[in-house]
Amino acid sequence: MFFENLFTSSSGEKSISPIIRQPRKGVIVGAGQVGMACAYSLLIQNILDEIVIVDINQHKLEGEVMDLQHGLPFV
Repeated sequence: MFFENLFTSSSGEKSISPIIRQPRKGVIVGAGQVGMACAYSLLIQNILDEIVIVDINQHKLEGEVMDLQHGLPFV
């Protein structure tokens, strides 16, 4: 029943309504070798719209995020 309502307006006319897609988000815990390899893989495959990386070492995390941001135009 819901599927039929996507293509029918309130006046009964058939119409195609746009489907709003929710942003795809992901979290990676740890900015070590494995975490950054996963983040890079997700980045180049365009799987997620937003990636959150969490690590206890804030300076290392900032450096790794800057590396990803600087390399993004080349992907």
